[in-house]
Amino acid sequence: MTGAAVTRARLAEEVARRSGITRREADVVVDTVFDSIREALCRGEEVEIRGFGSFRLRRRNARETRNPRTGQQVRVPSKQVAFFRAGKVLRSRLNEPGASGAGNEARTAADEVMRAMFPSRTARGVVVGSPDAGLPGVPLAARGNEPD
Repeated sequence: MTGAAVTRARLAEEVARRSGITRREADVVVDTVFDSIREALCRGEEVEIRGFGSFRLRRRNARETRNPRTGQQVRVPSKQVAFFRAGKVLRSRLNEPGASGAGNEARTAADEVMRAMFPSRTARGVVVGSPDAGLPGVPLAARGNEPD
């Protein structure tokens, strides 16, 4: 699969092609997988797919913010958001030399810019730009979200 964004329909086509089942059967398979992930998250369960990654819920605390148009203070209620963390195998595949993972070159350039701007900065004892800092090259304070 190459080209534009991978949609549910393209996934179903690929499942049908690789498994030799009909497109209609592949639609059922893809829908079942996504429904199962959605239902597990709604029950508060973590979904782990070995070699790919895991889905879990994260709670975002309530906060005060400002409406950019009016400047009026607005209360944003707490909420849960789905969070995906790529597994070790996926991360290593995306970072292999010559991998065509979109953003590898941009991520590397962003890392270099951040290191040049903040050479000695750390976030909770982790050097900015290291994989342990969360987002590559972005200090935790700049992201506005503390990790759970």
